[in-house]
Amino acid sequence: MTKTIVLIHGAWVNPESWSGFIERYETRGYRCIAPAWPYDDRPVGELRATPDPRLAAIGIGEIVDHYDRIVRGLDRPILIGHSFGGLFVQMLLDRGLGAAGVSIDPAPPKGILPGPNAVRASLPVLMGWQSWSRIRTTPFESFQWGWVHTLDRAAQRPRTTGTSSRRRDASFCRRCSRRSRT
Repeated sequence: MTKTIVLIHGAWVNPESWSGFIERYETRGYRCIAPAWPYDDRPVGELRATPDPRLAAIGIGEIVDHYDRIVRGLDRPILIGHSFGGLFVQMLLDRGLGAAGVSIDPAPPKGILPGPNAVRASLPVLMGWQSWSRIRTTPFESFQWGWVHTLDRAAQRPRTTGTSSRRRDASFCRRCSRRSRT
């Protein structure tokens, strides 16, 4: 059985969001890799200060192709993804990649409407001027309500800022609207 796990993050976060999982699985003998989405492979502070403009033009198909190339270079790893990462895991498994996959609260595929909570939490981004063509930042209060509300208050902001934080800059609207090539 494989001893490699590939962790795939969702929108508004980066690979640092997997730090607790990586620590847990590595202490149990697994090799973990958590590659960033294309154009997302920088520290959180840099990503927030100067997001790569190419990120606004990338779609789901390109992101899945990026992970396809990574996974094909490994010996059938276990795939774990959250949110959009969970959707990407499903798409990679559909391509015959990975020994097994876990999709944690995956984003819905094209044609399936997201739940009302996801829509409410994303409204500040979805309703922003030119949201379809640029990188947007979700307000902390929306991120807090939609994604970290189950954590105690002291733990919420560290999940969204700093060196071990969740990144919130992404072109969510573009990723939702672009047609997948799979």
